[in-house]
Amino acid sequence: MRNWAYLKKSGTKTVLFLLGWFAGGDRHSFEVMLRLNNSRFSVYNILPQRVYQFIKKSWGRNVNNSTFYNIKEPLNLEAFTRYNILAYLLYFLRAFVFVLKLRKGFDVIYCSGHQLELLLSATLAKVKNPHAKLIVWVHHLIPTTGEREKYGKNLRSSTRFLDILSYVSQEISLFLIKRYGDLVFTPTHHMRQMVAERGIPASKIIQVDNGLDLEFIYNTSASSKKFDACAFVTIAKSIDVLRVWSIVAKERENSRLALIGRVKNNRKAFQRLKEMIDALKITENLMFCGLVDEREKFAILKSSRVFISDTYEEGWSLSISEACACGLPVVAYDCDVFREIYEGCILLVPRGDMEKLAGAVLSFLRDPEIASRYAKKALEWACRYNWDKIAEKEESIILELLSKHKDFGMLKATQA
Repeated sequence: MRNWAYLKKSGTKTVLFLLGWFAGGDRHSFEVMLRLNNSRFSVYNILPQRVYQFIKKSWGRNVNNSTFYNIKEPLNLEAFTRYNILAYLLYFLRAFVFVLKLRKGFDVIYCSGHQLELLLSATLAKVKNPHAKLIVWVHHLIPTTGEREKYGKNLRSSTRFLDILSYVSQEISLFLIKRYGDLVFTPTHHMRQMVAERGIPASKIIQVDNGLDLEFIYNTSASSKKFDACAFVTIAKSIDVLRVWSIVAKERENSRLALIGRVKNNRKAFQRLKEMIDALKITENLMFCGLVDEREKFAILKSSRVFISDTYEEGWSLSISEACACGLPVVAYDCDVFREIYEGCILLVPRGDMEKLAGAVLSFLRDPEIASRYAKKALEWACRYNWDKIAEKEESIILELLSKHKDFGMLKATQA
C-alpha cells in the first residue's frame, strides 16, 4: 500500500469506495472510480472478490491502477445459490470487520448505495476518519408495502415480510446519513426532492446523472442470432415479462424473446418459473442467455427489435439507457423517474397493465416506422450521457466539498 504521509505531502486526496454486489449504483460508482484515479486522487476499493473477478472478465479493462480489497464470500458458490440472504449478510459482516481493522487516512468515503449493510461499513470508516467526507448515493427509496399494492403489485407473505424489513433498514440508513453524511448524490431531481422530504438538508443533496460507455457500445457488433425483443430478468423480477410475451406469441407464433440475467441460481424458484413458462406455452419463444459479459450483452441488444422493461420501481434503469444507446425502441411501465429522465423517447404504459405493455410491443413489431421513430429518439437521448463527463462533474463536486465544506455556493449554482 502507498505511504500515507507521502500522499498527504504531495496533496493527493485518498478516496475509499465501498461497493455492493454490483447493482446499478455500484456500476455508477465503479465507472467513476476508474476515471477518478488520477493525479489528484488515490483510489481504494472494498468490494466482493466475485464482483472484482466479474469486472475484469466482463470489461477486460485494466483496473490495476487502483487498490482493491477483495472480500471473499463466506459461503461457497453452491451454498450461496441456496442461501442468498444469509450469504449477503455474512459478506457485509466480513466487510464491516475488515473496515474495523483498516488503517486510517482517507479524505473521502464514497458509498455506492444507502443499503444498511453497506452504509454501516461506510459509517464505521467515517467514525475512524472524522475529518473524512462521507458521500452516499441514494438511487431509489423503497416504498411501503401499502404503496406497492396501490398499483397492483400483489405480494406474497414472504415478500411482504422482506419489504417491511427493507423499509425499516432504509429508515435506519436515512438516520445514519443525517448523522454522518456530508453529501448525498441522487440520480434525478424527483429523488432529490424525496430525499429532502425525509429530513436531509437540501444543501447536502446533489443530483448527478448516470452515464454510458458510448464508444464501447457503438463498437460492439450485433449478434448473429435475431430476436423480436429483449429483457433483463431475475428470479424476483421476471413474471410480468413472461405473461406479456405469452400475449405477443398468440399473434406472432414464431416470435423470440431474449432474457438476459441470472435466473438459474435458485433451483426451486427456477423450477416454478419453468412451470409457468410451460403453462403459458411459450417455451419455444424464449431464450435464456444467462449472465453475460458486456460485449455479449450489447450484441444481444443490438440483434433485438424491441426492449421491454417490466420494473415497477426504479431509480434510473441503466438497462433502459443501454437499450436506448443500442438504438432500440423501449416499452416500459410508467414510473415517475422515467418521465423525468427519458423525456418522451420511450413508450410508457400504466404499471401492472400487461395487456397494454404487450400491445405496445406489438405496435413496434407491426409498424417499423413507429419503431424507427422511437429508436431515433432513444439514440439522440443516449448521445447526451457519457461516463467521462459524469466523472468530471463528480470530481469537481468532491474537490469543492473538500475545500469549501461549510459553504455550498458553487454546488447550489450547479443545481440551478
